[in-house]
Amino acid sequence: MNYFYLLIISLTVIGCNQNEAENLEQPNSNQLGVHQDSIIGWTIEIPTDWKIKSKEEIAAINEKGIESVENAVGTKMNTHLFDNILCFSKDSMNMFQSIREVYTEDLAAWKKNNASLKELFCSVYANHGARLDSSETTIEEVGGIKFESYEILFYDGAEEINMVQVFYSTLINGYDFSVSMCVTNEQNKRELMAIWENSIFAKREKLD
Repeated sequence: MNYFYLLIISLTVIGCNQNEAENLEQPNSNQLGVHQDSIIGWTIEIPTDWKIKSKEEIAAINEKGIESVENAVGTKMNTHLFDNILCFSKDSMNMFQSIREVYTEDLAAWKKNNASLKELFCSVYANHGARLDSSETTIEEVGGIKFESYEILFYDGAEEINMVQVFYSTLINGYDFSVSMCVTNEQNKRELMAIWENSIFAKREKLD
């Protein structure tokens, strides 16, 4: 299921050095880039201060996290099953990831898998030394599409939240479509959530 792919990238994000993020140059944010995925009918606008990652950059990120995930689930992963739709970031700690995978099982099985994967995420992160908590799973609507959504909160040594990872997932047009957003402060969270919530979906299958 495609959440494994998001977990690979996320394990790399939580291990990054925050100083690296602070030293990156930020381009002008007055222009917009538009990304469209015709398969699920999704359009999203991306300000230019959020850099779209190339296939080569994504591959390098994946390589760093695959071993951790395989150790956690006890099996080899076939990453060829996953289609990375879009990955963009402001820096090494604030990142948007989205993927899709062909899905043929029923909705009940999908919901059960989502619940299990939420537990897996928390378990793998904790095994890597993260201090965390998770929110309840809720149903949120974006662009007329219903998503299952929850957050994982990461704490520093002073028990302050230093990163939040927000998940959205749905079934649409025969695909399991998932989004993960990692943010380190409220300003970046508001900005990234606004980008995501302004998404347009042309094909509107509902998650019921």
